[in-house]
Amino acid sequence: MAQGYVARRVDKTQRRGRPRHLYSATDVAIERIFPPSPHILPAVVQAIESCGGPQLRREVFSHLGKVLAQRYRPKVQALAPRDRLEQLSQLLGYDGVLTSVEVHDGKLMLRERSCPFINMLDCDRTACEMESAMIADLVGCKVTLAECRLDGCPSCLFQLHFEDEELSAPATSDVDAPETPSATPEDSTLQPAGAADESGDTSAPEHPSEFAAR
Repeated sequence: MAQGYVARRVDKTQRRGRPRHLYSATDVAIERIFPPSPHILPAVVQAIESCGGPQLRREVFSHLGKVLAQRYRPKVQALAPRDRLEQLSQLLGYDGVLTSVEVHDGKLMLRERSCPFINMLDCDRTACEMESAMIADLVGCKVTLAECRLDGCPSCLFQLHFEDEELSAPATSDVDAPETPSATPEDSTLQPAGAADESGDTSAPEHPSEFAAR
């Protein structure tokens, strides 16, 4: 149950005695026990293209990206873009997609090592565009494909772009401000109360009323 493979509910038909629980396999468990055939998805894509051509295939994949984003959205609730990307990476891992969040030259990226569309690499980049759009929708920024298996790379690398690029850069310490030289007794122009002036006269100034009496 902790891993999400088994669901439990209370049997409400029993009115007396201790509560009775009913257990059932979740959708995650069903997918693990009965994995889909690797030949089904390419066959479906080929059938779609045969019926409507490349334009229909792009429309179908575009809608698929929106459906996947809607599925993951309730569990991607962080505010910071990197935290949202971390949550998405974890959710993709639950679905069997091996990903990791990386930072290169201050740029936030998502590396995908196990492409869920690996058996469709003989097609164009429609699946890549769909994944980029899904990540952009969930994280809230522009996403481009920096590396791709179709180009001979070992994995796919999605790069995130922000209006303020500091959002994707790791936190750095502030630059130390230049030190202000401390005042020395020789440099100070302030004198303590009661100190003598340059003439050496320490007598107090005459009161204004004394000038009036003279």
